[in-house]
Amino acid sequence: MKPGADALVDVVGRATSPSARILDLGGAPTPSAKLAARRVVVVNAEDALAELAAHGADPRDAIMSAWPTSFAPLLPLLHAARDALRADGRLFLLDLVWQTAPSPELLRAFAPAEGREKVRPIEGYEMQIDHAQFDIEARVDLPHSAWREAVKDAQRAAVDADARGAARLAVWTLKPRAD
Repeated sequence: MKPGADALVDVVGRATSPSARILDLGGAPTPSAKLAARRVVVVNAEDALAELAAHGADPRDAIMSAWPTSFAPLLPLLHAARDALRADGRLFLLDLVWQTAPSPELLRAFAPAEGREKVRPIEGYEMQIDHAQFDIEARVDLPHSAWREAVKDAQRAAVDADARGAARLAVWTLKPRAD
């Protein structure tokens, strides 16, 4: 399970109707108790952009994605998600951002795999959201205690050593902006 995924599922469960059709871009667990009665389709994260394109003709009520920048560039994913959502739908994202300048240890610990996006400052992340024509309805910043145990040892050590609290895991609820 990806760190913070339970928080994402909780937010989606509270914010969507029981009949919601949800596309899960493969990262968050979808426990039946938390998203009971919702029609959740889970797709492989590596195929997220193609899956979003396929759902454009059959828009979803909600799309959820845990750590999307670990498998796809953010801006293309946001644009594809907007096209795959109903006009009144919601996009729920859980991702890691820098609240302040990260220490060298944090940069090393959270260095992306080859060809993946680096962790970005929260302002840059939210600028990408705005550029993709989404409004931020809500953002929940998770305390370190809610996710530090789920990250790798080197990441946990870097988070624990960072006195400034640069690493921030947040859940966004996004609403497509009217055209």
